[in-house]
Amino acid sequence: MVGLAGILLVLYTASSVSGRQDKTAIIPTNGEIYLGDVAYFLCKVDSGTEATFKWIKPDGEEIEEDTDIYKLNKIDESSAGLYITANDPKQNGQFQCKAEFDNGDISTSSINIRVIQRPKIIGESKVLQKVSKGNDVMLQCDANGIPQPTITWLYNDRDVTRLGNNRISVERNKNLRIRNVQDSDTGIYRCKASILERNENAFKDVTISVTDVPKIFFDDREPLLTWPGHPVKHSIKVQANPSATVSMSQNGAPVQIRETARDKTTQTFTFTFTPKSKEDFMPLLVQASNEIGTKKREILIKEAAEPDMPKLLGVTGVKGNTFSLRLEGNETTGLPILQYIARYKPDKEMSWMERNVSSNSNSLVLENLDWNTKYQLEVIAVNEKGLSKPAVHTFTTLVGASLPDAQPVSQQQGIGIGGIIGIITVIFIVLFLVVDVSCYYTKQRGMLMCIAVNLLGKQPLGAKRHELKDSHTRTSRNVERSTVVNVSGIEA
Repeated sequence: MVGLAGILLVLYTASSVSGRQDKTAIIPTNGEIYLGDVAYFLCKVDSGTEATFKWIKPDGEEIEEDTDIYKLNKIDESSAGLYITANDPKQNGQFQCKAEFDNGDISTSSINIRVIQRPKIIGESKVLQKVSKGNDVMLQCDANGIPQPTITWLYNDRDVTRLGNNRISVERNKNLRIRNVQDSDTGIYRCKASILERNENAFKDVTISVTDVPKIFFDDREPLLTWPGHPVKHSIKVQANPSATVSMSQNGAPVQIRETARDKTTQTFTFTFTPKSKEDFMPLLVQASNEIGTKKREILIKEAAEPDMPKLLGVTGVKGNTFSLRLEGNETTGLPILQYIARYKPDKEMSWMERNVSSNSNSLVLENLDWNTKYQLEVIAVNEKGLSKPAVHTFTTLVGASLPDAQPVSQQQGIGIGGIIGIITVIFIVLFLVVDVSCYYTKQRGMLMCIAVNLLGKQPLGAKRHELKDSHTRTSRNVERSTVVNVSGIEA
């Protein structure tokens, strides 16, 4: 019995051992390799059992020795490594690791190798392209990668297809076309190559510089107004790309001009011109040149004159001793009016009074004039060159000061100090009378009592009462005497 049990135990143990399967694993499990890189993979028996290892290529061929692409690395009896150099995008496929054990069992693991490539801009790379205004330009952008990258063009960090500019488009081959190039197209355009699944990007920047024939700009002061011996300073601006060379002349003789400021495409020049005689009032010729072309323009020079006689419009006439009217200057001479001079005087006097009126004001007001007086008025316009001929006007102020319209606005705004004093005086007199009357009836005093006694001869009320009292006393005493009776019969 014991011998049979031992035999059965041995058979069971052998069956258990032969039924156990050793497994292999390949580390790492991600088989992506960047093109040109070297990746290492380790095949290992999980139980640590000794085995013989083989690496099999996707075509079924065993890797038996080291090559430029593959290199074996035996570590110990339970693991083996493989180096793979990704030299060819076509090295994709399933690689196997086979482990053969002493008992004849075989364990196989596989890994899918995939060669990938980061996006890369290829081809000619121009960082600056100069384009003449009005021409078309094509910007190229070629890129490769595994998988093939997506091409996007950006301008100021915005997709050009969303700018709403129908002159800018992306062609089928992903090149950028700009038609009828304008100054506003100047700037940096960015080609972006993207592999979205790995969030990988490559960039290429191209700067567009729009070239053009120079343009000459003047300010609004043309023609230039001056006179012999009077210098006039002026500035001009030149827009050009590339920068322009600027010169100035008059009748073939050079005139000095200098550059005072410059930005990307604009140059500012200033000059001072002083005519010596009337023969110098000829146009100045400005010439600006660059490699694209030349531009010329004339600046007209005109002799300035004194202002024309001002117009006295909308005369509002006289209100009391105030006179007003509207002014309008004539700037036909070109120089702006600086101010007006108003000269006025009574008709019979010799000396004039003056008042300056700003050119920004269109009205003249004369206040506090003499009443019922005829005035002479002259209005003269002033500019940088001199004075105009006077515009003449006469007017007469009204009679008397009782008219409310005759008072200046400044005198109609309150009662005045005299009016206030008068009101206070009336209030004081009324209060005095009220108090005096009260004293007259209650204490027989005050101003009214004095007037009644001294001027009218009347007695005070108190005196009358005192007199009546004395008379009553004397009467009483007489009555008492008359009522005495003589009872003795003796004659008193």
